[in-house]
Amino acid sequence: MKKILDTAIAEKVDIIGLSGLITPSLDEMVYVAKQMQERGMTLPLMIGGATTSKAHTAVKVEPQYQNDGVIYVSDASRSVGVVTKLLSKEHRQALIDETREEYVKVRERLAKRQPKAAKVTYAESVKIGFQYDWETYVPPVPNKLGQVILDDYPIANLLPYIDWTPFFISWGLTGKYPKILQDDVVGEAARDLFENAEELLQKMIDEKSIVAKGVFKLMPARRTGADTVTVYDNDPQNGGKPTYQLSTYVSKATRQAASLTLAWQTLSHHQTPTLITWAALLFLSSVQKHWLSNTKQQAMTIMPLWYRRCLTA
Repeated sequence: MKKILDTAIAEKVDIIGLSGLITPSLDEMVYVAKQMQERGMTLPLMIGGATTSKAHTAVKVEPQYQNDGVIYVSDASRSVGVVTKLLSKEHRQALIDETREEYVKVRERLAKRQPKAAKVTYAESVKIGFQYDWETYVPPVPNKLGQVILDDYPIANLLPYIDWTPFFISWGLTGKYPKILQDDVVGEAARDLFENAEELLQKMIDEKSIVAKGVFKLMPARRTGADTVTVYDNDPQNGGKPTYQLSTYVSKATRQAASLTLAWQTLSHHQTPTLITWAALLFLSSVQKHWLSNTKQQAMTIMPLWYRRCLTA
């Protein structure tokens, strides 16, 4: 962040813009605002990105920098208009004053906000735990207990479950998939990018360039306390021994939520153990070296940011 400010001073820029795509970026934005104030800088600060919001800008960022305006831009397509006003002697101050007044209202509204319902205590959560006729409940029996390894799972089966939203965000296209494909502003660019991504992904599948692997484990489990579930290595009725003890403490705002908090812990009032799925995970792996060396540049231009990092790690 120091480099951003040093460069801005050296290049005599007119505006500093910060974009946050991941949650840690929010704290960095607050830090930059503090540093700009301490350095006595008098440049507008524009805030945007997928993880940012007007509320965060008003409550966390703007109070740290009062030498000039802090402007939140909800969409990249609106940044040109904001920059035009900030560079205009006629409209600059009006935009800054209007934004500051709006931030005051946002902070006041958030300060007055009350929880929807009073929080319940731990004792109340235990008392109103999920109720069910466990005496007549018969847990389903899986085909196999224990660990199951999926060594080469068909990737085509995973495609319908891909959330493409982070992919579009990494390319600077804000919007949720699939609605973004019909967006009036970025829809055409999103459709073109999506088509290229699907084409490359299908090429990787056809050439076996990537392999889907996974592992999950089914283990018997039983409630052994108000907030404890014991997991066994085998059916406890057949001599299975406890291997894990799980507990959770979550504060919820409503009785219904509190009831749900303990629902998963109430599964074993009867003698028959219930099954718990342990560490289920599916992931893409095994990018073949010969393919990576031949088409790495192509892949790097289309892959989401998180996957690009995996490829270069």
